[in-house]
Amino acid sequence: MGTCGAALSALLVAAATAAAQPAAGPPTAAAREVVPGPVTEMGPRIGYGFDSQAWSLGVQGRVPLLPGFTLLPSADYFLAGGSAPWQVSLDVAIRPGWWRGVYGGAGLGVAHGRLGSAVTRTGLDVFVGLAPPLLQPGRLRPYLEARWLLVDNSSPFHLVAGCNVRLGG
Repeated sequence: MGTCGAALSALLVAAATAAAQPAAGPPTAAAREVVPGPVTEMGPRIGYGFDSQAWSLGVQGRVPLLPGFTLLPSADYFLAGGSAPWQVSLDVAIRPGWWRGVYGGAGLGVAHGRLGSAVTRTGLDVFVGLAPPLLQPGRLRPYLEARWLLVDNSSPFHLVAGCNVRLGG
């Protein structure tokens, strides 16, 4: 490799190190617009319960907790006959660092009249989802989630799609 190769390698390492360093001074306006801080979101959603064969209308919120962790409260009303079929959930979503558009999690799910009876049942709500990062000046975040409520030895499957709106700022 010789002296020329060693000098070129050192120069490449120095350039890569310098490129990885943050720029001096305050961030530019463009940088502030592209990389927003954690924001609270809320929006409507539509879904389909494959076990109940019923469409649903609902709402979901997103409240940042810690980097990579988000609180997801949601409520859905199923458009089917019977005794006011609804489900509410309070979940925590985890976003892996390798790709921020994928997330999953679990939480508490409470369903009423959804499983063929008029009783209210509580169980573990688990889900996986796909949503792009929220970029400014965009205020919308579309998402798609696959959800299961593990209750009474069953796990009804619910597919939902929605669009949250950034609140504030």
